[in-house]
Amino acid sequence: MKTRMIVACGLWALGQAALAQTLDVVDIAVGLVQPLEVTFAPGDPDRIFIVEQPGRIRVKRTGEPMETFLDITDIVTIDGFDRGLLGMAFDPDYQTNGKFYVHYTREQLGQDPVIIASYTVSGDPDRADPNSAVTVMEIEQLGVNHHGGWIEFGPNDGMLYFSLGTNGDFSNGQDTSNLLGTLVRIDPRGDDFPNDDLKNYAVPPDNPFVGVQGAAPEIWVYGLRHPWRASFDAATGDIYIGDVGEQSIEEIDFVSGTSPGGENFGWDCFEGSQETGRCLDLPVNHVAPIHEFTQEDNRCAVTGGRVYRGCAIPELDGTYFFLDFCTSTYWTFRYDGAQITDFMDRSVELMGNGRVTSFGVDYHGELYLCIFGGIIRKIIPADPPPDSDGDGIPDSCEGCAADLDGDEDADADDFFAYLDAFASGDFGVCDIDGDEDCDADDFFGYLDLFAQGC
Repeated sequence: MKTRMIVACGLWALGQAALAQTLDVVDIAVGLVQPLEVTFAPGDPDRIFIVEQPGRIRVKRTGEPMETFLDITDIVTIDGFDRGLLGMAFDPDYQTNGKFYVHYTREQLGQDPVIIASYTVSGDPDRADPNSAVTVMEIEQLGVNHHGGWIEFGPNDGMLYFSLGTNGDFSNGQDTSNLLGTLVRIDPRGDDFPNDDLKNYAVPPDNPFVGVQGAAPEIWVYGLRHPWRASFDAATGDIYIGDVGEQSIEEIDFVSGTSPGGENFGWDCFEGSQETGRCLDLPVNHVAPIHEFTQEDNRCAVTGGRVYRGCAIPELDGTYFFLDFCTSTYWTFRYDGAQITDFMDRSVELMGNGRVTSFGVDYHGELYLCIFGGIIRKIIPADPPPDSDGDGIPDSCEGCAADLDGDEDADADDFFAYLDAFASGDFGVCDIDGDEDCDADDFFGYLDLFAQGC
């Protein structure tokens, strides 16, 4: 009993620290056109990639101008909020194969198909090869809305997941014969359809609808209306889904990282926890949302968020961020698979950011706001920790700053390497405070780092 009390007190104290932590934002990039996503390439801590809805992907390094990584504006349809270049995901093996995947819409003979395609980086790491496109999957959609847009590789299994809305057709929610209103799970490295140029993927054999007569085997979960943004918890593999409601309720759905898939989130028989009245027989396998909010007070659409797993705000580790698009109302909570704790309205802290389309994430696990008006902002603690080199990453998050040779130890080799860099004016090593000069402040700054050790 005493041990349980100590653990409970510790968890309570962690929750109180999370609630007490105040937040701020800082501009990272401006002058964008309808940014929808911020992400990063595996093994690359120095850059973020920004998806613009008209069909461009921009690459940004701290303190440097943006570059255009890929431009496919000539093939992307953009009229209407739910259309355009909607998301991107880097292959987990990007450092060796150079592949990444995009989720976009393309008008074709009066239809509006969703395209999942792969591209490959060129010889220039800041440029993709626009001629390297391979169609992974093409999903027929007749309408112009509810295309989903989220795409991401699972941290536990390395499979590619993406979301599709119902395309405005109620009947698609409970219809597992097609992919609309679902999260899809495929293996883009395989090819189960060698004679079909528009299907370049394999179906994972453990998908829940493999072998089920009449069902699309690519489905992972279903019963969704418009899953505009979902995300993986990088630490657990859990999926959080922000599903945009129709008339009254916005919802957050949850899929455990250990789930075998197959969850039915109820649309169009349910909107959130409420029956819609459109189904004579309610699904017995309906999985209720873990959180919902109504569309009162001008709220209109949930922007599904992300679980914070960065290191700049340790008090918020494991905290899920999400918001309402129309009112810019922000909330956070923790979810342990059974109950929500530490629920908090953070609108006052994060107000004034305009309409946010998505939460982004970088290599270090820090979170970003994609503001539809053309700005990317990073969420930071109101009292930021030291950042001696000015790269936007706290010193505490960059490992051992005094370890110059990468052997995870601050020793004589590192000390003399710094002296050599200081004597030669090697700014890349000796400029500790980021003022583009090697002076006494840098020398004593390194001495402080060296004294801290690793």
